[in-house]
Amino acid sequence: MKQAKSLRQKAIALSVTFENVPRVQSKDRIRYDKLNDDFWHVTVHFGFVEIPDLRLALSRAAKQGLPVLDDASYYIERDDPVSSAHRGLLSRLRIALFAFMSRNSAHAIDRFKIPTDALVEIGRRIEI
Repeated sequence: MKQAKSLRQKAIALSVTFENVPRVQSKDRIRYDKLNDDFWHVTVHFGFVEIPDLRLALSRAAKQGLPVLDDASYYIERDDPVSSAHRGLLSRLRIALFAFMSRNSAHAIDRFKIPTDALVEIGRRIEI
């Protein structure tokens, strides 16, 4: 909101949780709390072998009364870990390897089946 200078009328804070079971039953998939008239907190649960599909899960939640929009925008964060200058050589190499693996990991758009034109990715550098 601070950067875009706008806020939609209805907003959902969405959390995704992976459970320690292979599959989550559909009745246990979505939990949500209405925080006020226009703001909801939604948690979507997936099993560890499931391929998460957020749009499908949210469309099913819409049948339960959750105000899900077809033209929703998804805002996610992406961290870029960097090494602080005061670390030793071995620590900096470990952090560089971790940063490389993090950059090459699956992006949320691929992992959660989010439409390309609906994703806004916000990055930040984290000094370790």
